[in-house]
Amino acid sequence: MHVIFISACQKRAIRRSRAILDSYALRAGERCWMSPMTTEGLQEVRAALARSATRQTSVACYQNDGRRRMKLLWIVGARGRFGPEGHFPAGYRRITTPVRVSEWVRHAGLAARLAGLLHDLGKYSLKFQKKLRGKAELADAVRHEWISLKLWQAVRSGMDWKTAWANVYTKRLEMFIGEREICNASRYGLASAQECVDALVSTHHGLFSSRLPCPEGRLVRENLPRPPDAALFTTWSEPEGSFWELAQRLDKRLSAAAVGMAGEAWIPYWRAVFLYARAALVFADHTVSALECPPDKNTSLAFANTHAAPDGRRLNQRLADHLSRVSEKAADLVWRMANLVERPEASLTGLQPCSLEAVLRPADPESRFVWQNTAADALAEAREAYPTSGALVFNMAGTGSGKTRMNVRAACVLSRSVTPRFSIALNLRSLTLQTGRALQCQLGLSDSDLATVIGDEVTRKLFNASNIKENIAAPWSDDDGNPAEPEALTSGGNWPLPAWLESFFPKPQERRIVGAPLLVSTIDYLIAAGEPHRQGHHVKALLRLMSADLVLDEIDSYEPESLVAVLRLVQWCAFFGRNVICSSATLSRPVAQAVEAAYASGAEMARALRHGKSACTDEEKSRSEAKTLYVLAFIDDALPPLIKAVPHVPEKGRAERAAALLALYDSRVSAQLEAIAALPVYRHAELLPMAEESVGTWMGAVTVGVQKLHARHALTDARSGVAYSFGLVRVANIATAVDVARHLAKELPQARVACYHANDWRIARFYKEKRLDFLLSRAQGDKHVTADREIRAFLDEAAREGRPDVPFIVVATPVEEVGRDHDFDWAVLDVSSAQSLVQAAGRVNRHRLRSCGDAPNIAVPQFNWRHCRNRDRGEPYVPAFCWPGYEGKGKDRYSIHDLAQILPWREGRLVITADVRLGEDCRLARRDDKAIAKRLFPYFGPEASEYSFVAERSPAALLSEWVYNETPLRNRMGRTETWRLGRDAERLGDVYEAFVYQGERRGSGGQWVERDERSFREVDALPNAWLWLDAETMRTQCEAVGVDEERALSAELVSYSDTDRWEYDKGFGIVRRPAAG
Repeated sequence: MHVIFISACQKRAIRRSRAILDSYALRAGERCWMSPMTTEGLQEVRAALARSATRQTSVACYQNDGRRRMKLLWIVGARGRFGPEGHFPAGYRRITTPVRVSEWVRHAGLAARLAGLLHDLGKYSLKFQKKLRGKAELADAVRHEWISLKLWQAVRSGMDWKTAWANVYTKRLEMFIGEREICNASRYGLASAQECVDALVSTHHGLFSSRLPCPEGRLVRENLPRPPDAALFTTWSEPEGSFWELAQRLDKRLSAAAVGMAGEAWIPYWRAVFLYARAALVFADHTVSALECPPDKNTSLAFANTHAAPDGRRLNQRLADHLSRVSEKAADLVWRMANLVERPEASLTGLQPCSLEAVLRPADPESRFVWQNTAADALAEAREAYPTSGALVFNMAGTGSGKTRMNVRAACVLSRSVTPRFSIALNLRSLTLQTGRALQCQLGLSDSDLATVIGDEVTRKLFNASNIKENIAAPWSDDDGNPAEPEALTSGGNWPLPAWLESFFPKPQERRIVGAPLLVSTIDYLIAAGEPHRQGHHVKALLRLMSADLVLDEIDSYEPESLVAVLRLVQWCAFFGRNVICSSATLSRPVAQAVEAAYASGAEMARALRHGKSACTDEEKSRSEAKTLYVLAFIDDALPPLIKAVPHVPEKGRAERAAALLALYDSRVSAQLEAIAALPVYRHAELLPMAEESVGTWMGAVTVGVQKLHARHALTDARSGVAYSFGLVRVANIATAVDVARHLAKELPQARVACYHANDWRIARFYKEKRLDFLLSRAQGDKHVTADREIRAFLDEAAREGRPDVPFIVVATPVEEVGRDHDFDWAVLDVSSAQSLVQAAGRVNRHRLRSCGDAPNIAVPQFNWRHCRNRDRGEPYVPAFCWPGYEGKGKDRYSIHDLAQILPWREGRLVITADVRLGEDCRLARRDDKAIAKRLFPYFGPEASEYSFVAERSPAALLSEWVYNETPLRNRMGRTETWRLGRDAERLGDVYEAFVYQGERRGSGGQWVERDERSFREVDALPNAWLWLDAETMRTQCEAVGVDEERALSAELVSYSDTDRWEYDKGFGIVRRPAAG
């Protein structure tokens, strides 16, 4: 291709860009280059420019597309210096237009400015100032932000500075926010400007820690000395100059601007204002605190913090200066965040034109992906009809229909900007790089289009097999006791940020997160956007949410409590007007209901913010009933798209609106299942009856199922005549997986048995995934399988020894169910839920889609393993469909565990489609739905509770950490241990070492300690174990890939008791064994 480069760089970027472009192309003018170039060469030029890009960089690339025109491919750096089609301006004209500031922006800005001025008043205490000078212990009995609030409340009531200090101790436990005692007098949250400011001051370092808002816990420690520490409640000095005059002037301005805007009807408004103002305050406090000031000779003044010096730490910022700077910056940031939400493309980079063109390219009309064209057209019409409304899309297309690609296409079509920005959030860390690579290959995207957030550097090296220097910082905490933020390790391009954002994202790794047009991330990083107590991490994730749409893949793969955390993201996306795309082939009724409730709640809160006073008048309500709140869309590969404009309704009508949308979901699913029933049968299950409800009988049933399915679906190798097949045995837990793998390896000596789960050395798991991804990618048939050196050797060996067949069996935990694009010939499935049955079955016949007719390719034991284990222990009433699964204890226990009764069999056979999970005939699915709803709806459901995130009058509990800690993304039960496979040079053997931390906090440093077989026992691999590596081969793999042995030969293992022991089966991985066992 022939390309032209035009440079509109400024200052130092002119010289840097010239040096790069001169290396690849010939100059055709002072700022113009042209050259024939390959696609690979062009990507190299773009990457080189991006690596050195700053705010002064702006280089456009054009391609001659053969139609008498030059097509803009991309722009590196500032896009605003070129027009939408890449035209360079002949001249500039400055036009001054009046800026209209919304009412809510004024309120949030004033609240943030006033709170910034007051937030650290408590640091004027004698105790805190001595602490900065190293003359007092670090922990305070009462936190400085709580003292700040009490001081301001006293001064606001008319007390002078010294009297206010004397008042702090006696009032320390009174939970007054504004004029209300939140803890006892009201269930509701912030309801006025005054309450908003008080909450900002008292929570700028974290939310309240008790179950209901109360200072005890994080703010006031129970071990407060008796008598109290006098230094803590004694002032060092008084704020200087006109401090109080400014504070009172701001307070009056805010009160005057918000007159008449108080009371329970205003709770949604002030909740929204609080979100913006608090994010701005935390942002400002972090960035101002990070500034280094010249040494100050006048050390008698009050200071805010310290800074590292060669001889220790020195006093850094004067407290008066710190309060003033934070106040001004917080107010400025509110305005900038509001602009970021309205026009993210003005500040941040979106997808380049060439990438957008590739994403929007129609699917082949003759392919099975043609449904995507119809869906994209319908979404484009909806965007044109409702240009300012956010959209909630449910993508319910079936397995193997291209949901991931359609999600990306939908995000681009629905974007209100010509340069779309969006994030793809995944449940599993291992899928981020896999998804990123798939998008690059399928859509032609490059590193300059997307960034991936990964768990650590070793993960990326194992995936890319490249050498990049590690840069992992240790956790830290500052003078204010802020928690350490997690290190964000990313890969991808580099995108310039506006100056106001750069100070908050000092590391290139972090800048990618907010700057990337397309972010592929494990949801663990973004989840902090819905967790205000995460402080700096919360604000950084929130900035990404403000500026990009959100794609949630496999939305129903989360446990209910984890889904609560995810739905907080959905709610805030709707609040910021962003589009949300949720994909799942088996989107259940309660999950769809909760997602819709979250999105509607966020959209209603945004409307309350935009309309201000008029939103609460009857006139406005009557006029706006017909106005669109957001757009709801259902798309799939079986039916035409369904688009509905969801209207705003008064509060009393929202239950009816939710019921109508639920009826819409029901009718849609019913029609979808009818269409699916007419399709050929790809996955057909049979029941494996069990004479006894015991683990031994269950193992026997699994063995019989494996033999029957292999005999029925084996393929014959043309060269050796040996029959082979690839089969999956899905079990619920790691210990069960290892036990089943050993059992099958002993019972079926002709088989090759692998065990795939999370408890393995990282290099070993990488090897297994790499091999399975290669062997089980079967869209083009099995030629690559029989040509594979290892498989070929097994088949030829069987032929030489006269063995007629070789079953290849993978025993796997649920890590196989979500995201692994594998195609097995058959499967034996241990059922944990209706969801697990459908998801695991989706790995069978996934690519080839051959009709199996009346020959079942899936087998299901009559009882699951956990039920049989409970029977063996004499505990028949203990839940069986759990860990994973939804069954609870007591009244929440399922009455029947017999899968012959609770799955919709027809003469012992079952066609497995989405109907098993979504249809009305499956008793297990209906019981699962009931359990999910019970755990999910108190937070995101049709009826308000004291912990509801969607209640019109948000409860006071949302100001405390408790509700967030009760619904984390990841279950925090157990203790994570780090182990590694080491080498003893003296004994010339392998050793197993645990990492022991020096302190209680992870990341505080430590050392590797060798353990004997009482803690870590080794078991030799069985002769027919498959896909395993010995220690030396793993070390060779580490060297070949270029990763550090210490990390690649390590494993993160979770124990639940101090008596737990580890057993390392060389063939099947590491398993936890309780000491009694």
